[in-house]
Amino acid sequence: MKTTNLLKIKDFPTRSYLYKKLGGNIRIMLDNDAHTAALAEHRNGAGRGFTHMLYY
Repeated sequence: MKTTNLLKIKDFPTRSYLYKKLGGNIRIMLDNDAHTAALAEHRNGAGRGFTHMLYY
């Protein structure tokens, strides 16, 4: 994984690290912070219950 704001972190196996730290019985998905925020808002926030939603 490569980040733009943590320049000293390069090629860190984030998914594997989290999987091990969280006990190995959890699904791990990584994505852009804006994408995950929009998804969370649609599923659990103000967008809940709507078929379509804009997030900006």
